[in-house]
Amino acid sequence: VVTLPNDLQISMKLAETIDLSKTATGDPVRFEVTKDARREGRVLVPKGARVDARLDHVVCRDFPFAHCYVAIVPLRIEFENKTGAFPAALEMPALERTMQTMFANMRPELRLPPGEIAMAAKGSSLLLLRGNRPKVTSGYSTVWRTLEAAGDQ
Repeated sequence: VVTLPNDLQISMKLAETIDLSKTATGDPVRFEVTKDARREGRVLVPKGARVDARLDHVVCRDFPFAHCYVAIVPLRIEFENKTGAFPAALEMPALERTMQTMFANMRPELRLPPGEIAMAAKGSSLLLLRGNRPKVTSGYSTVWRTLEAAGDQ
């Protein structure tokens, strides 16, 4: 069983394309670790480790332009015949920065996420994507930061 420390930064890429026009809540999402995650010189998560997540919520809007909020819940990590829970939060791309960039010229009230996204599961992280039901292609680069597991508090 793998138990990761709090606040470990892990770089990952999307292992398979997510086509938002064909997905549903609960669909699996798979990531692959792109470089060793180290702490004090020790490799805690090797490059190539698999991270399973699930698509929790998708909310798309056409106004003020086509865009979608996507909630992803990280579930577990697996490497070297070990597996464990993967409580983590998306650090990059940062939602706030993406919102500032995409909505830079909009009135402040148009920059707020839609209310329905609040129904996303606890522990989910949000991506903001331009387009009406866009695809998130395999290889999409992300950085996650591990969180304290519920039982560790």
